[in-house]
Amino acid sequence: GNYIIRARLYYFALNCGLKPLTVIHPKSHVSKYARLGQGTVVLAGAIIQTNAIIGDNVIVNTASSIDHDNLILHHACINPQATLAGGVLVGYYATIHTNATITPYRRVGDNSIVGAGAVVLNDVPPNRVYVGVPAKELKKNPEKPGKSLVGKLFNRKYHSIIFDKEYEGEVLYDEDPPI
Repeated sequence: GNYIIRARLYYFALNCGLKPLTVIHPKSHVSKYARLGQGTVVLAGAIIQTNAIIGDNVIVNTASSIDHDNLILHHACINPQATLAGGVLVGYYATIHTNATITPYRRVGDNSIVGAGAVVLNDVPPNRVYVGVPAKELKKNPEKPGKSLVGKLFNRKYHSIIFDKEYEGEVLYDEDPPI
């Protein structure tokens, strides 16, 4: 469902002293050289390859494919049959919808959405919705997680994986800077 509600529940559970489980379906394949954060769910048929790093509270849905050297940041959602080629970065709170394809070494910005069946040939900026073949901007993403949720992204108290400053991306809750 809604990534903002999912993130709030994740932080609520942590503040109650609970530790979210990482759940991996037995019919998925996760390389022994991949790293998965707490609260991440990997569903049936999903494939996660060598050197992929999947952050905390991420959904890797049915039959999705995450190739080598991908970075999937906290609270992202990879929907069924999405395909991410090697070296892709998926930002915080980003969603890749069903059957979308992300070509090698692309960045999908924080809080962005890639629509079902889209083919991403270029980087997707933060806070955008991209659709089509090839993927083009449809609109700005009207939903943003807010200051309190963004502030927790880089707090070691809340995360088993801390991405270094290079991957912090944009500030999600502010408007776009003037050009």
